[in-house]
This record gives sequence, structure tokens and C-alpha cells, in this order.
Amino acid sequence: MRTLILVSLAAVLLALSSPARASSRVALVIGNSDYEQAPLQNPANDATDIATALIELGFEVNLLKNGDRNQMERAINAFGKNLRGAEIGLFYFAGHGAEVEGINYLFPLHAGIDSEADVKYRTVDSRYVLAEMEGAGPRSSIIILDACRNNPFVRKFRSANRGLAIMDAPLGSVVAFATSPGKLASDGQGRNGVYTKYLLKHLRDPKLSIREILLKTRIDVVAETGRRQIPWDASSLLAEVYLGAPVSDADRPVPSVPASDEIKDNQAMVFNRTTWTEPTTGMEFVWVPAGCFTMGEDRLMGDNSPAHKVCLDGFWIGKYEVTQRQWTTVMDSDSFYNKGLGKPADGISWEQAMEFVRRLGETGSGRYSLPTEAQWEYAAAGGANPDQDVTDYRDVAWYHSNSKDGSHDVGTKAPNALGLHDMSGNVWEWCRDDYDSSAYEKHDPNNPEVREDSRLKVIRGGGYMSQVRDLNVRSRDRMAKSQGARQASITSKLGERRGHDYHLSSQFSDVIGFRVVRMDQ
Repeated sequence: MRTLILVSLAAVLLALSSPARASSRVALVIGNSDYEQAPLQNPANDATDIATALIELGFEVNLLKNGDRNQMERAINAFGKNLRGAEIGLFYFAGHGAEVEGINYLFPLHAGIDSEADVKYRTVDSRYVLAEMEGAGPRSSIIILDACRNNPFVRKFRSANRGLAIMDAPLGSVVAFATSPGKLASDGQGRNGVYTKYLLKHLRDPKLSIREILLKTRIDVVAETGRRQIPWDASSLLAEVYLGAPVSDADRPVPSVPASDEIKDNQAMVFNRTTWTEPTTGMEFVWVPAGCFTMGEDRLMGDNSPAHKVCLDGFWIGKYEVTQRQWTTVMDSDSFYNKGLGKPADGISWEQAMEFVRRLGETGSGRYSLPTEAQWEYAAAGGANPDQDVTDYRDVAWYHSNSKDGSHDVGTKAPNALGLHDMSGNVWEWCRDDYDSSAYEKHDPNNPEVREDSRLKVIRGGGYMSQVRDLNVRSRDRMAKSQGARQASITSKLGERRGHDYHLSSQFSDVIGFRVVRMDQ
């Protein structure tokens, strides 16, 4: 298990000209433990703990655990996009890896390696990560490859060596390994490997530069192993590089370390509590912080009264309505009314929307569902600091006066205060709740959801044929859960393929779609 860290510093001119961005430090952290052959004890733990330490230092962190090749490559591609304009980019991988003909390969789950020839086609070439980071051009790039545990496939390879290949340290960079070239490092008997244990210890100190982190880590590893494992590095840095916020030593905060079990055991998660991209579909999610708001309004008549206080836990919600491209990535049906890959999936029944989120969860990136009605209204209104009531919807919604009788690509109208698009107009959106005209009189004050096994489900937000009254974020309506279905037969494109025929309503609606919430926090 040789761990490599590569830090490349951009030119001063680039540093001066690069635009500022909210997330100046971006990281992708991958840990693979659950291999079918030679499973490993520590990588998932190592990745989780590295992610935690980087959060403390102010990084936006995307964590992928036990990913297959497709998930890894999608995550790396998204990482490259997120890096544009960043000050520091950091990639960390823990798991099996091997050198073949001088190239380092990272092993995903389910690779099915039978021979050396399989490696380049069934694993992830480390040069792909380098290319993505180089193309994005962050001011400082860090790559950590904790990937030279004992290669379980070495007997099948002609040219594979123990450990990973040496990588040079170009000007302005540092290359560091958990042990000397050609040697192996222990997976560890505790929660972390020996090297990672001490790397974590010193990585959490924002006062230390990367040079000091590596030096202190080497000293601790040598002492614990009695010189059996000697971390090695080559450096050509021209200046000290700090991973924490650029503040003076006197002002550097001492971070509080969140408990490791606060990070959920899921494959992929963004920890800056701002945005996250689901790796299979590319679906973007926005974090809606916990809070309380006034749901509904006081009216003499109507199903959205009385106004009442509701408090919600934080949750992830789709930035956009689910698009036709995302639908067809998961499901085999593409019989939409308004064709266009960037347009919202329409003609979707509640049952079909629930089937979509179930199968999306089978990818391993998390657990998904439709939003509850309370979550939907809270997000649509802008959270605990709601938008002012909209009086002119032309800038934020596609509806009867501007849609020309059809839906439009998602995200082409202005977002709300949380950065969510099309919460009003384009297509109606299913909620998880059963419809009850007196639901607001029965709501629990905390995380309410109406479950009455009704054939009617709540729809919100209005569609491209709606009048203004339906666009108000407090307005609600209902539809039979089987209604709206145009997708007569659905087959999953992910994993096992199996058909599911729905009993279709004789009445179709071309204005019903949905957006997704991620149930893992």
C-alpha cells in the first residue's frame, strides 16, 4: 500500500487571474473495501476519516465508498468539473491497486480481473485522475493513492511488481508514499492503516504545511513499526502549502472533530452541505438546512389552511425536476409527451416515480424518495428565510402565458433563494404524501407526512398549462397515484432487467413529473 501525494502549484499569473469561488478547496475521496476477492478491512474507514479531516479544513468533499468502475469514473469526471477555479484540489483513493508496465491502476469493485490484460480495461488508470485535475487547473493539486496493499492478483500478472510505480515530483510538487518504493504497507489491525492513522493525526492540524505533515507522519510511522515501514517522499516545492484556511497562526482555529459515525455509511456524499451530484445520473442536489416555517395560509375555505408552524430536519433535494435524460438512464421507457433530453420527464404516475427512486437507490449512491409535501413547500418557499411572495411569474416559471403549450428544458428560469429551479411551473410535481383535504389540521409539528393508503396523492407547483393561482408555492392539488402514466412498461437499465406493467388510467396527463430527495443526510 503505497500512498502518493502530488501537489502541483500553478503559476502566479494564474493565481492572480483565477476567479474567486465559494468552494476554494475541493476533494474527492474514494475507499474500496468490499472486494469479492481479498476484501480489505480499512479503506472505507480510511476514506471516511480522511473526508472528516478535510471537512474540518474547509474542503468541499465528495465521498464514494465501495464504488464500481462506472461510479468511480463518473465521480472523477464530476470532480474535474467542480475543480475549475479552485485553489486546492485533492483526490484520495484507498483500496487495491497495482503497477502494470509502469502504470498505476486503481481497482474498483466487481472488476473481474482474470489476467494482466484485463487491468487496463476493467480498472481505473491513475492518469485519468491526473488528466482531470490538470484540465481543471486548480492552483494546487493533491493526489493521495493509498493503494498498494498486497495485490491479490499478482500471480496472474507477468510484469506486476509489489506496490505502485514511482512517480516523479515535478517543480512545485511533492510525491509521498506510505512506505519505500517497491515495498508494501500494512492494512492495519485497527480502524486505519498505520500510515493513514498518523496522516490523519497531522492532517487535522491547520497550522501544519504539507511538508510538515509528511515529516511528522514519517517520524510516527517509523517509531511504531520499528523501521519496518519507512514513508518516503520527493519534494520540489517552492513554498509552503497549507491545506487549511489562509489565516495567521494565531488565528488558526482548533477544529472540533465530528464523530466518525456522523458520516453515514453510503457510497457517495458531499459534506459541505451545499451541493452534491449523484454519480450515475448526474442529478444535482441542493442541501436544504433544517428549520421551521409557516406552512399553508389562513383562509376561510381551501385545502391549504390553516397556517401552521412546521419544523423539518435538513435534507437533500433535486436542484431540477428529473429530466428525460436522467429517467432513461435508470428506466427503459422514453414515451414522453414533450420530447427533449433536457426537459422534465412527463407522463409519469406516482407509482412510476416511486419505482424510479427505488431503482436509483439500487446504484448504491444513497436512498431516495419523493419529497414530503412539507419538504416540498419548505424548499419551494426558500427554506427558513423564505422568498417574498412572487407577483410576476414570468422570470421564474413556464406557465400558460409563456410556455407556448409545452414544457421547456429545466433550469432555464431563475432559481429561488435556495438555488432550486422550476418549483413553480414546467410540470406538476408528485409528493410522497397521501392527499387529505384536512391534512393541515392533523399535521405533526415535526417532519409531518400524511399516510392514509389513499389512491390520491399530492401534486404541487403547477405546470406549463397552469394559471397563476396554481404557481403559488402554498397551493396544492391531487391526482390518483396511477394517473399520469404514459410509460406503459418499465424496465430497469441498472442491474437486473425486469419488466413491470402498470394498470394505466384511461386519462393521461402530460404535465406530471417529479423531483427527488435523498433520504441519507
